[in-house]
Amino acid sequence: MQKFYKDNDLEQLKLANFYLDLFNKSLHPVAFLDKEERVLDVNEEFEKIFGYSRKEMLGISINDFIVPDELKEEAEQFMGTVMQNKSHFSNTRRRSKSGELIEVEAVGNPIVLEGEFIGLYAMYRDRRVEEKALKDLRRERAYFHQLFENSPDSIALLDDRDRIIDFNKSFESMFGYKLEEVKGSCIDVIIASGRYKKETQEFARALINEGKTIKAETVRTTKNGKEVDVELLAYPIYLDEDRLGAYAFYRDISDRKNKEREIRELIYRDSLTGIYNRKYAYENLEKKLDKAKDEKGIVSFLYFDLEDFKKVNDARGHSFGDLLLIKIAERISTYFAGQVELCRVGGDEFMAIVNDPYASPMHFYIDQLEKLFEKDFVVNGEKIKSGLSTGYATYPKDGTDLDHLIYTADSRMYREKRINRIRKNPSRKDTTVEELMESCD
Repeated sequence: MQKFYKDNDLEQLKLANFYLDLFNKSLHPVAFLDKEERVLDVNEEFEKIFGYSRKEMLGISINDFIVPDELKEEAEQFMGTVMQNKSHFSNTRRRSKSGELIEVEAVGNPIVLEGEFIGLYAMYRDRRVEEKALKDLRRERAYFHQLFENSPDSIALLDDRDRIIDFNKSFESMFGYKLEEVKGSCIDVIIASGRYKKETQEFARALINEGKTIKAETVRTTKNGKEVDVELLAYPIYLDEDRLGAYAFYRDISDRKNKEREIRELIYRDSLTGIYNRKYAYENLEKKLDKAKDEKGIVSFLYFDLEDFKKVNDARGHSFGDLLLIKIAERISTYFAGQVELCRVGGDEFMAIVNDPYASPMHFYIDQLEKLFEKDFVVNGEKIKSGLSTGYATYPKDGTDLDHLIYTADSRMYREKRINRIRKNPSRKDTTVEELMESCD
């Protein structure tokens, strides 16, 4: 039995030391008071916040130290509630030793021994830290809000499913929507047209599922249907490990894109006829071949030049010849609009790249092209007849690389040219096609 009491006393001592340590190391000021509100003890944080030492406060009413005169009555009511064995809470002010009034959250709890109220402990939370944090937060929000609203870039704030939460004035101006019209809608449904649907799905998947930042030059559509060239920057917003949403920035790059298109036109257009030039023809064919190899498709093109064009230049001058080239390019481009891309690849040499080689066989295009030359061309009021020699090549039937395909088309064109020359020979006018072919082999 004696051992039991000794063990119990030891446990009680350990528990008392634990509470004392908790009291002294509390992050908030704490004071123990008797039932007359005289100070029995204060912790280190109390001394730090209010500036009074434990020694100078012991045995004296706490109201004489930290309660301002104008709040004495409030403090009495506070004490009256606690004396009724009730906890009490209030947002109030207390005064430090230096005279500073401190906004605090005060909590009073009664201490009862064997049913009798013997005192209380008062805990204070310094609200200056909270107020400073709130003030800093408000300041940051003010900075952000003004940056958000006044940014020259169009900015949209999105939730974790790419739905619109908010956007700024520039966004409203660029796309023509009011926030109340589209709030809660998926942004890509609102400003991305059908032909960009696949792209927007890929962007959304990378942004939402993979947390990637998206940067791209693309096209978005305004409320009235106008397409705008934009530079898009979208990045996710995280709180710890949770993705809250995303910011999407849209910068109008229409002017730059228009200039790029103008430059592209200068680079890829023939200065005389206005149709595409040799550089465009070769680069476009390379792209089509790469795509066809990936998709197991077909690429076809015609290669032709004009018959006796040198004689026209020699007889009528180069200016007349230039006008004839313009007339020929206009007629072919108009007739085959959308079907082929016509390019001038040399003085009187042309290439017609077929846009849809599955639509018609190559002889269809050759026949139609030759029919265009049956009618005279009119240059400076003068009718002039022109002929042509045509070759062609098709990937992959005639080759798998561009150089070989062009060589094949060129060879066929010159074979046709030799046949045409033989046909013009009076002594060979009755020669059959088979005989002409044999003559060129």
